[in-house]
This record gives sequence, C-alpha cells and structure tokens, in this order.
Amino acid sequence: KILTHGILVALISKIGVNLLLIKYLGLIGASWATVFSLSLMLGYVLIRLPKQLQVVLLPWRLCLKMTGHLLIMAGLVKFITYITTLIIGQDRLSSIIVISVGSIVGGLVFICLSVWQQTLTDKEWELLPKGADIIELTKKLRKKDAIR
Repeated sequence: KILTHGILVALISKIGVNLLLIKYLGLIGASWATVFSLSLMLGYVLIRLPKQLQVVLLPWRLCLKMTGHLLIMAGLVKFITYITTLIIGQDRLSSIIVISVGSIVGGLVFICLSVWQQTLTDKEWELLPKGADIIELTKKLRKKDAIR
C-alpha cells in the first residue's frame, strides 16, 4: 500500500513537473522531472515506513556519502556536457552524443567514488547490474595495492 501510494505521488508529480520543465529546458527538463519525482517517491515511502525500518534503512553516514557522490557526479557531468556541447555543437545528433557521454561519465564517476569510499557492501553491490563484476575488479585492485 505504501509503495503504491509512493508510485502515484511520483507519477502525478512527474506529469506536472514534466509539463513545466520540458517547456523551458527540453530533454534536460524531463530528466530533472524524473529525478524530482523519484526523490519525492523515495521520501514518501521512507517517511511512511514503520519507525523500526526507518532506523535500519536510513543509516545517515551512508546517506551523506551518497549525497556527496551524487553532488560530485552532477558537477562533473555538468562540466563534461558543457565542454562537449562547446566542441560538437547543439543539433539533435550532438545532443544524443552529449547525453550519452554525460551518462557514461556520471555512471563511472559514481561507481569509482563508491568503490574508493567503500560505500556499499558486497551484498549491496550484488543487487546492482554488473555488481558481481565490480566486486571482482575491486578485489583485484586491492590485491595489487597490497602487493606494492
């Protein structure tokens, strides 16, 4: 029931925010609308959880680390997309390239920061796509550092 209500909150907010932001920001506005509506859904679900689960699911150190990772990622992606747009222009094909480059850079930055800061446990990594590969790569890199 909580999740269903959270999804409805996200859907309604996404429609409303999309109508507003796409008009002014285009495709980037749609992306921000998605981030905003999913954040609203997460907040709604977390607030509606029983207090015992909130304590388990809301470790503040993890939340702070993840927020830091996201802010660093957002800044770097903004910088990369700005530079890429200056280099290749702003037509439709260029926009696809800029979005692709920004997405790849964002994902890699977030993964690298999470591995470097040891933000997620192995069990948490396993829940993510290619998480097992990331765990294996991390173990190999740590072994190399230990040998040196």
